[in-house]
Amino acid sequence: MNEELKLLSIWTARLWAIYTRFVGIELTDEAADELLELTKQVWTDSGQNELIEDMIVAFTNDIERRNNG
Repeated sequence: MNEELKLLSIWTARLWAIYTRFVGIELTDEAADELLELTKQVWTDSGQNELIEDMIVAFTNDIERRNNG
């Protein structure tokens, strides 16, 4: 359990770094592709963890919402 929590914190920190990098910038096609690739890598590294997948969806939805608002 402790090892799983440690890994979740690492993946969450990686996602947060991606989120802070992309929030507030214009999401061009190139930037969107990069965002997709970076989040896909975190998801793959997590062993396709469902919690990480849910966080990726939430983060990317928020980035899109902020860029379209």
